[in-house]
Amino acid sequence: MISTASRSRSKPLDKLEAEIFRKAWELSPSVIIVTKPDGRIEYVNPAFEKVNGYTADEVAGENPRILKSGKQKPEVYAGLWKTISSGGTWTGRLQNRRKDGSLYWESATIFPFCNTKGKILRYVAIKENITAEVGFGDMARKARDEAELLAEQSGTVFWRVDADGLYVEVSPACLKVWGYRVEELVGRKHFYDLHPPEVQEEIKSKALQNFQKKKPFINFLNQITAPDGRPVWVVTNGVPILDAAGKLTGYSG
Repeated sequence: MISTASRSRSKPLDKLEAEIFRKAWELSPSVIIVTKPDGRIEYVNPAFEKVNGYTADEVAGENPRILKSGKQKPEVYAGLWKTISSGGTWTGRLQNRRKDGSLYWESATIFPFCNTKGKILRYVAIKENITAEVGFGDMARKARDEAELLAEQSGTVFWRVDADGLYVEVSPACLKVWGYRVEELVGRKHFYDLHPPEVQEEIKSKALQNFQKKKPFINFLNQITAPDGRPVWVVTNGVPILDAAGKLTGYSG
């Protein structure tokens, strides 16, 4: 089927070893493809047939490009080929098209199989179907975007500060509601820096006293000053964030 020589092995596999590897490939839930140096398919395992809908006979001698979805940039495949043809291992995600035309995502590791002199004899690809994982990620991103849109429309800003009151996370809605960009706040300003100068120290003192008590606060009416100087009245709610030892690490709200 394929040569058994590799860079890390000085002698060929014996018949028992070869049979063990062949059986492992046949039973593997991962898709395995072996091609000749010119890219023509020489071997696929049963998992390939199950995932893609093609039989081994149908793809024998074909190029794996028959699986391309046509939805990925050519640079992806150019980078893949450049890596493996120069002796490296390529790992990444590819979107493929089954025989019936349906699309799926896979996580692929592709590497050259070389003899002891480094000559490439075959290419081996080991792949996992990750469509469900990618789909869940897409749904999570969509839900997050929808939540952010709803928050922006309702005038809600989600925030998190450290134990000193320095912003460590702020939702993008802060631009529409407060007039500040995220990068203007995170790691740069404390919550009390947004209040009018004449009340900053008072706000800071009262808030940090509450921080020491590790208590939540609800419906705290306060005024912040937008970058253009206009006053913005907001109602703030916050809860303490504690580590495993019960130490305060900040507040979120």
